[in-house]
This record gives sequence, structure tokens and C-alpha cells, in this order.
Amino acid sequence: MRIKLDDNHYLNSDQYCYWITCEFINDKGKLLERRVSGYKPTIDTAVESYIDKRINTSEAVKITQLANDVKKLKKDIKTWKICLEAI
Repeated sequence: MRIKLDDNHYLNSDQYCYWITCEFINDKGKLLERRVSGYKPTIDTAVESYIDKRINTSEAVKITQLANDVKKLKKDIKTWKICLEAI
């Protein structure tokens, strides 16, 4: 399965697990795809893994910056909710 979540994120699955990938264009202009969550047994845990990874890799040096990163992340994930409710 491969379901588009937003402009460049996809929910993927096989018979064993779920994971999220992100499409991006590299320096040479080639479209590539990167896994941005862990391989997880449920959709919910795949999304949680994505959230944890984004927060843990934040480059914030002040709590206000981290708070802004979390707000943006929540906003992005809320747009996915419409997609995920259809599953």
C-alpha cells in the first residue's frame, strides 16, 4: 500500500508493517524518496515514530524554537488526519 498524506509524504505498508516516506529533489534535480519513520506494526505507531524523529532531530537551541517546531509539526500532521481517517 502507498497512500499520499500531503505533497511529499506517503504512508507505506507491506504485510508486516507501516512506515512513512518523504519525496524530495536532490542537488542534481533527481526525485528521491527517504524513509522518515520506523517500520512499525500499526499506522498510529508509524506516525508516532515520525513525530518522535522530527522532535529528536530538531535543531532548536531555545525552548521557544522547539515550541514553534512542535506547532508546525502538529499543523502538518493534522492535515494527514483527513487522509488517515479514510483508512
